[in-house]
Amino acid sequence: MTYKEMWEHLNADRECLRHWKDKYRQKAIKELKKERYFPTCKMYEYKSSAGNDYRIFFYVENKKYIEEPEENIVCIYTEDGELRAVKWDLLDSKFMGVGYEKPIRIIEKYNEHFFDQYNNRCIKDNSLSKYEVMCKYFSRNLLQMPMKNNRDINPNYLKHGRDNHGVRVYDGFCFADIFSEPKDCALPDVLVYVYKTFMNESGMYDSQIKAINNGHDKGLEYFFEKYDEVVHSLDK
Repeated sequence: MTYKEMWEHLNADRECLRHWKDKYRQKAIKELKKERYFPTCKMYEYKSSAGNDYRIFFYVENKKYIEEPEENIVCIYTEDGELRAVKWDLLDSKFMGVGYEKPIRIIEKYNEHFFDQYNNRCIKDNSLSKYEVMCKYFSRNLLQMPMKNNRDINPNYLKHGRDNHGVRVYDGFCFADIFSEPKDCALPDVLVYVYKTFMNESGMYDSQIKAINNGHDKGLEYFFEKYDEVVHSLDK
């Protein structure tokens, strides 16, 4: 199955998923109101007629936002005995500056190792299930800022192939293979992010942080300011 076919296969469930997400939202809010400790999340399972297995997450950072939980839908499966997660979306190509009117399909793939590292290096809560860790990651890290990798960020980056990139998110920094399908195409059918591992920036060298900062446009601070305006404050 090509990534384009994967995207279309998942996207065929979009309307059903929207229905079930709306149905579960009120149930989640009622259950969240009973919680005493935050942050917290509620998860519901849905299996489509096509056999796709989904998790529908509702996440609340603190009690103030119970009526407006952060919502995420993820397709999960196992491969080589490990839990995997896939998200898919459409990206306005005007945002990418390619001057292409048609939105670009996005596929994001995550492995179990990625979420283990996110918990070990950021959340640091072994009482959480893998799905709770997954919910936290997707709810807290809505903005993704990809950049080219280099020896200042990772001295061994050349060993990981031409597709190896860095992606800065709210909670830290990720390493991922990013490529288009078809490859080397300015107007791809699908843009693929295969996430490999997560790093907490507090555990990186100052020189790495400087290189990461240099990897962004001057709009970096603006994006994080907008993030804090749009998404619930993570510090309250």
